[in-house]
Amino acid sequence: MNDTTTGWYKSSFCESSSCLEAASAGEHILVRNNTQPGERHLQIDRGGWNVFLDDIVKGRFSNL
Repeated sequence: MNDTTTGWYKSSFCESSSCLEAASAGEHILVRNNTQPGERHLQIDRGGWNVFLDDIVKGRFSNL
């Protein structure tokens, strides 16, 4: 699902009302809590974001 007015995207795997959303912002990816969209967000450089996604695919966070 995406929010076309701001460019924020939420995973289609999100089954609850509390999920993370991500948006592209130039050389960075922004991440926020969708239940508090007006609050602060994380800003991650694209290299760090790609490492994070690779770690998810590799199962690095499966024990959390």
